[in-house]
Amino acid sequence: MKFADPGQPSAPVEGLTTELSKPQLRFYRLFESAKKPILADKSASGLLPTRAFRFCEAARIASSIGWYLFPSVSFSIRYDGASVFWRLDPDADWRLLDSVTLEGDRGWFDDAADTDVVGHCPPFISAAENGMLQIMTGLAVRTAPDWGILVRRPPNVPAKAHLEYFEGFVHTGAWFGPLFFNIKPLRTDIEIRFEEDWPLAFLQPFPVALADNRFYADAQFVSELDDLTDQDWRELRNTLVDRSGQEREVGRYAKKVRKN
Repeated sequence: MKFADPGQPSAPVEGLTTELSKPQLRFYRLFESAKKPILADKSASGLLPTRAFRFCEAARIASSIGWYLFPSVSFSIRYDGASVFWRLDPDADWRLLDSVTLEGDRGWFDDAADTDVVGHCPPFISAAENGMLQIMTGLAVRTAPDWGILVRRPPNVPAKAHLEYFEGFVHTGAWFGPLFFNIKPLRTDIEIRFEEDWPLAFLQPFPVALADNRFYADAQFVSELDDLTDQDWRELRNTLVDRSGQEREVGRYAKKVRKN
C-alpha cells in the first residue's frame, strides 16, 4: 500500500490565533475497577534508554506530553481468525468474546446512576467485526470547550506484539461519555496478555482548532537544494559538520532547546 497524494489541499483556516486556554482536563471514574491515569514523565516511566533520557530531548518531550491510561483489570485475548476469545485469569478457560461488563462495575455504576441510566453501564470489553476490539478505560473525560483529546499508543513504551492500534481524536469539550481504545490482534492462536499496571493507551490534550487539517494546508515543499537560503546552509553546517568527528558534542540539540 502507498499513501496517495490527495492533490490540492483545502484552503487554510482563517483567523486562528496562537493564544490557547488551559485544557481544564478532568477525569471521571465510571467503573469501580478503573485505574487513575498517570501523568507521563520524560523518562517514559523509566523505560527510555539512559542515553536517550540524557541526550535526546526529542524523545524526552514526546514521552512526557500526556497521561497513561490503563485497563481496569488484567486480561488475555486470543484470536482464531474469525472470533476473539478472552479470559481474566491466565489459567481459566477461554470464553467467546461478545460484550463483557464486569459485575462489580455494573453494581457500582447502577447504585449511583439516575433511574433512567440504570442498566446502561458500558461494557469493559466488546468485539466488533474482523477481530476489532473496543476496550474501555472505565473513565470519562471533560475538557474546556476549545480542547479535545488525542488517544494513541503510548510513545516510547514497548508495544504489545501482534497488535494494531487505532488512534482517535475526541472533542471532549463538546461530548461526554466513556473513554475507550480500539485494537486489533494481527496473529492468530496466541495469547496476548494485558496487565492492569501496564499502559494501554496515551491521552494527549489537543486544541480543537488544530484538529482541522486545513490548519496545515499552507505547508510548503522545497524540492531543490539550490533553493535553500544562506541561513538554511548555515544551520545545516552547524548540525552536520560542526558536530561530526572528535569535536562532536553529545546532546547539543538538547542543550539548545532547553535554553529556549
